[in-house]
Amino acid sequence: MTKEVVLIFPGQGSQYVGMGKGLEGHSSFETFNEANTALGYDLSK
Repeated sequence: MTKEVVLIFPGQGSQYVGMGKGLEGHSSFETFNEANTALGYDLSK
């Protein structure tokens, strides 16, 4: 059995600091690291 990760974006105002922290250590977390590098800032802050 494999685990699947689903990202749901329900709309403006529902985001909060640290909401993606549970993805850390998951293979998809590397995508966030790549985005941080490309954007020049940390998306987790």
